[in-house]
Amino acid sequence: APYKIFIIDEVHMLTNQAFNALLRTLEEPPLHGKFILATTDIHKVPSTIISRCQRFDFNRITEAIIREKLKVIIKDEKISVDDDSINAIARKSDGSMRDALSLMDQVIAYAGDSIKIEDVSTIIGLIPLDVYFDYSNAIIEKNYSKMISVLETIKTTGLPLEDVASGLSNHIRNLIIASVENSENLLELNDEHKKQYLSNTQNWNGKDLLRIVSILNDLEYKLKKISQPLIYFEMTSMKLMEMDSSVSISDLLSNTSSNTSKKKSDINPKIKNEVSTDDNASNVSNVSSKNKNIIIEDKDKEGSIKEKKIEFDKIKNEWNN
Repeated sequence: APYKIFIIDEVHMLTNQAFNALLRTLEEPPLHGKFILATTDIHKVPSTIISRCQRFDFNRITEAIIREKLKVIIKDEKISVDDDSINAIARKSDGSMRDALSLMDQVIAYAGDSIKIEDVSTIIGLIPLDVYFDYSNAIIEKNYSKMISVLETIKTTGLPLEDVASGLSNHIRNLIIASVENSENLLELNDEHKKQYLSNTQNWNGKDLLRIVSILNDLEYKLKKISQPLIYFEMTSMKLMEMDSSVSISDLLSNTSSNTSKKKSDINPKIKNEVSTDDNASNVSNVSSKNKNIIIEDKDKEGSIKEKKIEFDKIKNEWNN
């Protein structure tokens, strides 16, 4: 062959001394030599090496492409698989075709030529969708008994709590997407589950869902480092039960303005009916320090001036309240 190809896999595992020895070769490579350096941690590769290479970043494969490839393989192998199983495997593979094929091999070895979603759930550890709905419904209903039951179900599955938190985050994500009009195509679910999400999302406030998914993401991160993950998971779930509904700033300001107007209207009946219709009055004519009364002038539509005597202390107290 005119070229010799040298492939160094996991190149970030090389020591600094090895990188220094490789650097000279990369600076003045032989005409017949081609080097391919592969890594999943590019930040561990020295910049002096990266600057002397052409860099190609391979992104994760989309779930749609993985599903189509799995269907081709299943058809060639003459194996019966339902769509839910293929979707679950594609989602679990997290953008890696190799992982998807490995999972499919495990399921085939377990279930044989006919694969159902129950078989996939057993092999790759999936929590039934109803458990996620029970979890979210317990939060919105403030049903502590239901939440305790769900936590017990999650505990008995034996699945890593990080995977459970990740599944809950994906569940809330589906609720958020379902709340957007004409977004059903973004839900990679069967028609029955899509209808379930579209129906359930009507009970939710979008701001509350965003807060919940933020807490769940933080939970997933901390579960990997905390010494008592189960207790922390349960306490976070109880924290979500205590969460109040979100209120927008505009609504809050609107309510505040309404309450202020209401307070002002409550003062009006206390205005004494001591009114002067003297058309010649042009200014506040009298303030009595003894009774602490103040005269307020108010022009009506005809331009006449009305003088209203108000008890100043009562107004001040009413306003403060």
